[in-house]
Amino acid sequence: MAACNARARSVAPNAWIALAEPGRLLLGLQRAGHWRSLRSRPLDGEASSLAEAIDQELLLLGVEPAGEKVYLHQSGSPRLDLAGLTVENWAGFEADGAAR
Repeated sequence: MAACNARARSVAPNAWIALAEPGRLLLGLQRAGHWRSLRSRPLDGEASSLAEAIDQELLLLGVEPAGEKVYLHQSGSPRLDLAGLTVENWAGFEADGAAR
């Protein structure tokens, strides 16, 4: 959460916040600048799709996409597939869009 708090002013009012580390993904949704959801999920050894995780969260919350920006912070070397997403560059994310 330190990564989120340090960048709170630079986050769009409608945003997905993804914090990935080996074995764990924390995924939060903000709408109109307020937290709507914050959930942790395991990451196994296979590359997990961030787009799929977001789609699952939308279904669980019963809400439609609202053009949210996606912010990603990675620490360690989590296996995360970013295909199909435009991701805002936060610390730990490589500039070419490839996940480590």
